[in-house]
Amino acid sequence: AEGIWKRAEDISALWAAVNKLRVRGNLTLITGEKSENARFYDETTTVETDELKFGELNLTGHELAKAIQVSWKLKKMAVEDFINYIIREIGERMGEALSYAVYEGKGPSPADGTSKPEPLGVKTALQNEEGTPRVLTAASPGELTYTDLTGLRAAVKSNYASGSTIYANSLTVWNVLANIVDGMGRPIFMADAMNGGVGRILGVSVVEDAGIPEGEILVGNLQQGYTANINEDITMYTEDHVRDRLTDYMGYAIVDGAPKDNEAFAILQVGELPAE
Repeated sequence: AEGIWKRAEDISALWAAVNKLRVRGNLTLITGEKSENARFYDETTTVETDELKFGELNLTGHELAKAIQVSWKLKKMAVEDFINYIIREIGERMGEALSYAVYEGKGPSPADGTSKPEPLGVKTALQNEEGTPRVLTAASPGELTYTDLTGLRAAVKSNYASGSTIYANSLTVWNVLANIVDGMGRPIFMADAMNGGVGRILGVSVVEDAGIPEGEILVGNLQQGYTANINEDITMYTEDHVRDRLTDYMGYAIVDGAPKDNEAFAILQVGELPAE
C-alpha cells in the first residue's frame, strides 16, 4: 500500500501537495470565517464585541478502486519485477484519478444522480463561489500576457502567498508560461528543477500536473487550503479465474477531500491554445 500511495504522489503533484489526514469514519473540520480587525480605543471607551463565526468542512468518504488483470504466465516473472509492475500500474491509475479529484472533482453526488460521488475539486468549488470570482479569463483568448499572470497572482489571499505554487500541464507550461515576457520584453520564467518544480514565475514555483486541462493555470496553496482524508487505506484484493489462467488485482481505498478556504486559490483560463 505504501508503494502504491508513493507512486500516486509521484504521478499527481496536486495530490502530493494537499494536507492528508487518516481518520476513520466521517470527519467534520471547523473552519473560521473572517471577522472584524482589532481597533484602537481611548481609555474611556468600551471595547466593542464581535461575534465569532464558524463554518464546517464535512468529509465522508468515496470509494476509489482500480483493477488490472494479468495472466498466470506473467505472474511467473521474478517476484520483485512483478510487485513493481503491480505498484506502477495501480499507483499511476489511482494517482491520475486523485489528481482529477483535487482539481475538478464534482463533490457529493447530486439528488438527480447525474454523477457519482467524488471529492470536491478546487475548480468546482471556485466556480460555485458567489461574490468575488476566482476563475479568471485571459484578456485575449488563446494568449497569455504578463498582466494576466499578475492578476492571477493577486487573486490569492496574501496570507497564503508564501506556500503558493503554480500548476499546469506540460503543454501549458512549456508552450505558454515559459514564453511569457514582461513589459520590457524580458522572459519572466526561470528554469529551476528544485523542490519538484520545473521553474519559477514571479517568485512562485511552477509544477507540472497532467490532471489540469490544457490552457488552464491553477495557483494556490494546497497544503493550507485543501484537506483530504484517507478514510480507508489501500487494500489489495485478488481473484483467480482458473480456466482462463488469469488473476484480477484490485486496489481499493476510501478517500474524500475538499477546499478548506477558497481564498487560497485562483484559476486562469487562457482558452484554446494555438496549434503547434
